[in-house]
Amino acid sequence: MITDRNAFVKVVRNENKKFRPLGKFITEFTRQIEVKKPNSLFSALDANMVTKRPKREVQTKTGKAEPATITKVFKVYRVNAQQATFTHLNSHLQAILKFYIESASFIPLDPFWHYFLVYMENKLVAYATTFDEFLKVPKSPLTISQVLVLPPYQKFGIGSTLLETIYNYYLRVQKCLSMIVEDPADDFQRMKDALDIKMILRAGYFRSIRGLGLGDPRKTLKQDSFKMCGLDHREINEIRTKLKLKKENI
Repeated sequence: MITDRNAFVKVVRNENKKFRPLGKFITEFTRQIEVKKPNSLFSALDANMVTKRPKREVQTKTGKAEPATITKVFKVYRVNAQQATFTHLNSHLQAILKFYIESASFIPLDPFWHYFLVYMENKLVAYATTFDEFLKVPKSPLTISQVLVLPPYQKFGIGSTLLETIYNYYLRVQKCLSMIVEDPADDFQRMKDALDIKMILRAGYFRSIRGLGLGDPRKTLKQDSFKMCGLDHREINEIRTKLKLKKENI
């Protein structure tokens, strides 16, 4: 039993160096995190694990100083829930859900369940679970079941980036024909709606609305400008096929 604080910190740092995330690496992204007071999460907790120096405060034209920030790298891994080396961690992750998601239920150790894990410097900050039902029943949808960003890491866009990562992963899976979210909370549904619109616009759809010239400041829109806009069945089917969205989500 360790009773000395310094000895405990040393053990934790050594364990952190040895740690290797489970699963297959999918992608990574970065965030600029504001360096706050010494007792904040991203300063005191990570003070001995920072790989890049924080940017100093910058004086803007208005005379207001922008806060110092530091670049954090977040890595996403995908692992099967039934993987032998993951089963122990799975029980811990499922237990955490009960504290943050009211309707959460434990998922079975099943080959069709997968985790998408987000790590920052070997620390788990967010995760999501997916059920690949289409591998079991052809033409069935992929179900995004549980998405959780731990409270200290919220408000950095990690949840929307994780959801987009899941989308992009399964858009490349030929057997997956559609994607749905199981019983989404209101905040999550708003995030998903925003991401759906972003992906639809990025793919070049909503042609009639684009024709209005919304991005042109010289254009003046009349009150009834949108009355002639709409999505025809052909465009809806194209979106459903290419982006694997349900009709009711378009």
